[in-house]
Amino acid sequence: MTNPTTPTAAPVTTIGARLRVALPVDRLEATGFPGRWVGGTAMTLGPFLMLSGALLRVRFPFFFPDQLAAYERHPTLMATAYGLFAAGGPLLWPAVAVPAARIGVRSAGWGLWGGVLVMFGLFARAFLAGWTIWPFSWCVPRGPGRPPKRSPPVTVPSTSSPR
Repeated sequence: MTNPTTPTAAPVTTIGARLRVALPVDRLEATGFPGRWVGGTAMTLGPFLMLSGALLRVRFPFFFPDQLAAYERHPTLMATAYGLFAAGGPLLWPAVAVPAARIGVRSAGWGLWGGVLVMFGLFARAFLAGWTIWPFSWCVPRGPGRPPKRSPPVTVPSTSSPR
């Protein structure tokens, strides 16, 4: 006879077991794509490009009117800085794919969803870099003897027709 007041132990489930039930993902073997050399090169070059771009523009205040004024005075430097920073983000995708695949061998859900979320973040950053660079097209580099660009006059068609 058992004592009804004695607590019984609940089955212990790990987070990984609960995650496999919630996110039914098949276990993948390490396919080797994109490969450790490509991933390692991306892990080296991506942050280096982003750091180079950030260091090129560090001497200018980061607030956007100051960045636009810096672009007006130094267009090549600022375009290079923003271009390097923008190129570093998408270059990091192989650097994310390699650890995500290695994690996926052990825990498929963590590898898949962690890799997907980081990829979304990388490419969202690339999209936002485009929005950051776009206002520079409004600046017109001016030099000595070069008049500012003006837009052509707008003509409105007449609504009344001559008889």
